[in-house]
Amino acid sequence: MYTSPAFRGNALAHCLALGIALALLCTGTIAQTVRPETTLRFGYSTGPTSFDPARSSSGGDRVFLLPLYDRLVRLNNAAEPVPMLATKWDVTNKGAGLVLTLRQGVVFHDGSPFNAQAVKANIDRMRNLPESTQKAVLRAVTDVQVLDASRVEFRCSVGCGGLIQSLGDTAGMMVSPNAFGNADLGSKPVGSGPFTLVEYRPGARAVYAPVAGYYDPANQKLGGIEISILPDDATRLNALRSGQLDMTFLRPYQVEEAKGAKLNVVGNNGSIWYYMGMNMSRSKFGDVRVRQALNHAVDKKRISESLLKGYCAPSDQPIREGVLGFARQTPKIVYEYDPAKAKRLLAEAGLANGFEFDAVVLSIPLFVQIGEAIQAQLAQVGVKMKVQTAPVPQAIGTYFGKGAIDAYFGVNLGQSDPSALVANLYLKEGFFNPSKFTTPGIQAAHAQSVERTDNAGRQAAFETIMKEALAQAYHIGVCDVLTPVAHSNVVRNVTPDIPTWTWDFNGLEIVRR
Repeated sequence: MYTSPAFRGNALAHCLALGIALALLCTGTIAQTVRPETTLRFGYSTGPTSFDPARSSSGGDRVFLLPLYDRLVRLNNAAEPVPMLATKWDVTNKGAGLVLTLRQGVVFHDGSPFNAQAVKANIDRMRNLPESTQKAVLRAVTDVQVLDASRVEFRCSVGCGGLIQSLGDTAGMMVSPNAFGNADLGSKPVGSGPFTLVEYRPGARAVYAPVAGYYDPANQKLGGIEISILPDDATRLNALRSGQLDMTFLRPYQVEEAKGAKLNVVGNNGSIWYYMGMNMSRSKFGDVRVRQALNHAVDKKRISESLLKGYCAPSDQPIREGVLGFARQTPKIVYEYDPAKAKRLLAEAGLANGFEFDAVVLSIPLFVQIGEAIQAQLAQVGVKMKVQTAPVPQAIGTYFGKGAIDAYFGVNLGQSDPSALVANLYLKEGFFNPSKFTTPGIQAAHAQSVERTDNAGRQAAFETIMKEALAQAYHIGVCDVLTPVAHSNVVRNVTPDIPTWTWDFNGLEIVRR
């Protein structure tokens, strides 16, 4: 049996983590020791881009951030906001204001108090930090007012619709304001959550210890969390089967194997979208005909059937069918596979002989395979896609952060509210829009999506956004897929509808016999 280096010398590693936790105690932080017998050992495919929520650039970072940072609200399994750092919220000013009443007596991991001033400082930082990845999510917020020590009011330009859901995601993660100036905040986080980071080895693992005196014991039943970074899908599943992990996510085509191994499989409430982004300010992608041509050149159904065993539903839309934001009036596949049409569009764009471009692909085996399949299909219409592979943090930083490469193949893990997702993908401020291209129609419809608080009105706005965004062919959508979770019997309190896009481990418990 193959044993990943992440698992070798486990006894020594646990001793190291214990030593670090004890050292932290001696220096005045509030970390407790890691208790190995009740520590959740979780397997994940990639490491975080940053432990600083304002600089986090991947939805996959949530698994690393949520144990550290309480949010202003928590989203339950139905993605409904429930109290966390805010115990109550009220819509004011005809929908253009949102007043939060805050939990009292909470402290950050450095001992500083959580209060209304800390909320204002965090949201102002998210909105104004030059490299913040949350600007588009908080685009509607124009001001944050401290009403008193335990109440804060968000003021929005046209409306605060969907804002409360966004405050249950990365935008609502609270960092100690005293740590804002820390040069190492991206690797040494200071939050107010149930756990604190006591060890991080990039590309290998992250270890978390419980925080002493945490206000919600029901959310701190684990004696620690150990996240092992294992890019290979088979390695993660084998580690779970052999008892080296307690829990991991699966690719859908691994479900039957996991069930056959008598593992518990849950998760019908979270999806990811496989897609390729094209930077419209680079290569030939400024011409919409070129972007449309490449869409027609990719056989999404064949990729799903050959590499994902049919479990991934071909889709040009970034939002899963059946949830708020999916455009019911627009086909799920706008760009059918049609190489002849792709060639005609390229010829109309003056590229009858094709062209070449550079693309970065996540260096995860499945993604490399899909990237190579797209590369081969584009070659059939005369387009040469030169592939570079890179770990998730570097790939995202190169394409989205720096805008330094023509295209990107990877995933979007969605966001807590569809207005936040489309803002990041299609508005000028959006982190996931390196082209900084938008249209007046998309901008107006997005304003409507945050102005309206009723789902019918918001859905009408999303219909408009999706129709126009797909006509502009921002991306080459491949498919969307649910992300199941497998766990052994030692993990308790896992519900069948666990939202696999959040990974906050809320209420989980380990019982080893």
